[in-house]
Amino acid sequence: PHWRAPLMAAPPPARAAPPGGAPALVFARPPVVVIDACVLFSQFFREMLLHLAGRGLVVVHWTPRIVEETVRNMVRRSEERHEENPRLPILTRGAAERPFVLMDLHHPKALLADVGADEEALFPRIDAKDRHVAAAARKARLSLGFNGTPASEAMRRRRRISPTAPPRVGVVTTNVRDFPVEAMAEQDLFVATPDVFLVALAQWSGDDVLAALAAHAVGLEKPPMSDDEYLLKCEHLRLEEAVAALGPKLRQVLTYSRDAADGVRRRSLEASKGTPLSDREKQQLRKDVFDAAYHAAAEAAALATHVSGTRLVLAEPVSPPDDIA
Repeated sequence: PHWRAPLMAAPPPARAAPPGGAPALVFARPPVVVIDACVLFSQFFREMLLHLAGRGLVVVHWTPRIVEETVRNMVRRSEERHEENPRLPILTRGAAERPFVLMDLHHPKALLADVGADEEALFPRIDAKDRHVAAAARKARLSLGFNGTPASEAMRRRRRISPTAPPRVGVVTTNVRDFPVEAMAEQDLFVATPDVFLVALAQWSGDDVLAALAAHAVGLEKPPMSDDEYLLKCEHLRLEEAVAALGPKLRQVLTYSRDAADGVRRRSLEASKGTPLSDREKQQLRKDVFDAAYHAAAEAAALATHVSGTRLVLAEPVSPPDDIA
């Protein structure tokens, strides 16, 4: 890319600290998370986490029961809005299910079979309506191989990945009070809000998280968002700590991401010579836009780090502390 102006590295974010006096959240390799229904409900959150997963930064899971709860809430919320304003259409169940069908298609290993009552019984201190989420996280932890989540050699070189430490496994939810820290820790699980989780992920992988967020922002179409609108949306969804830690540098790299994405769209338009794109071509163009935006942001962020000599993340040893499972 053409570097129009030198980039300045943002100061490193503070160590992510979950609420309620829980130990700081530290990762030594890609974490494994079960996404609660309250997070899946938001299209913005869904797409953001899937962008992070698509870049190998996190392994995501959900269950049929979590998806069913999410779909039911989406339809009910649509009906409530229609009652408030009859001009608004009611979301049909089929339309509500469609994004989750596509998620299962593109992430076939993400769907976990529903857990049984015996597994839920391991979490007596968690409310009955939420135990299945914690039990799904435990199931994900037990299903890990000896080496945990896979990591390529290239990933090991770029990120601080411990070759021996198992990945952290937990639940990402906006309702952290429903999952007592002590009850989760008994099964070697963590619980975190999207805000805390995102900051912890950035502390570990740094510029890769910035690049994934930039690709997410550039790829938004319904509706498209400016840089300011994207960060305001994040703040509205209570990602205040993440915006404070990552916002300044994210603004910088987004300029290069948007230029790269516009270049891909322009070349596609020139190649098609005005002929409408097929559905497959549209999907390929969308993927090319995401890739171009991601790589442009990653290069810009890496240059900022190289020029300033300051890493975005806190300097941490490769091996996690002894109290990190």
